[in-house]
Amino acid sequence: MRSLFGFAALAGSLAQSVDGVLGAALDMVSGFATAPGAGPVALTMAAGDSLAVRATTVAKNIRLLNFWGQVQAAGFFRVRSPRFSDNIQGIRSQLQTATAQPCMPLGYSEALISQDLLIAEIGGSGVGGNIESASMLVWYDSDFAPDANFLDSATMRQRAVKMVTVRTTHAFGATGGYSGQVAINSTDDNAKNGKTYAVLGYNLSAACCSIALRGVDTGNLRCGGPGFITSPYLTEHWFVRLSDEYGIKCIPTIQWSNKAGIFVDGVQNQAAAAVTAQWFLVELS
Repeated sequence: MRSLFGFAALAGSLAQSVDGVLGAALDMVSGFATAPGAGPVALTMAAGDSLAVRATTVAKNIRLLNFWGQVQAAGFFRVRSPRFSDNIQGIRSQLQTATAQPCMPLGYSEALISQDLLIAEIGGSGVGGNIESASMLVWYDSDFAPDANFLDSATMRQRAVKMVTVRTTHAFGATGGYSGQVAINSTDDNAKNGKTYAVLGYNLSAACCSIALRGVDTGNLRCGGPGFITSPYLTEHWFVRLSDEYGIKCIPTIQWSNKAGIFVDGVQNQAAAAVTAQWFLVELS
């Protein structure tokens, strides 16, 4: 478990609250801008998403774990707030063309404040019609998503039984935001009803900005990651890597009996390239 940047204290507070036990939840939020050029241009948030940090009453920790973006000309993404150390550039990273990879150093996170309104801005292609997108992944130590089920990597490994791989196939839209939603069993329905599975990660047939799953087992919040294909060894164990790097519960678990209500969608640019996602699941004892 990492002790850098306050994570020893963070992990130690995971199970403590006035009511006994806190939950953990991941929440991916996304937005886009059309032909922002050199920017900065404010993101238009995807339907259902907001730059307001979720309101929590008993949260011990809210952390921005990472962000990434998909651009068609070299650009940048930044997120800032008066609550940050710097409100001019905030946390800023360069974005490489067509490569949506994590932009913050893994193992470091930024503390967020409940109900703070973040500012998110992007630069990239200035070609008319080009959609440049970005996503942020926020972790909450709270009970506002009581149905969410997450594990840390040590517990997952102790309970791991057998691996199962499941595909989802997505026909993305060309207008930005989330699209291509399908149920997790829409292509492969080869896991077992009545069994619980940890979602280790995924790999993709084509690039996109982001891919995410959500359903009752995730508290109906999107648990997602970057849609890059040049380093599949990272995305194939994306949620495990997050748990290992931060020492917190980041591995979503799903009941296969809930499969019809567990959805996968993503964020794509105006080219609307179709994507097949291969999900790596492990049956749990």
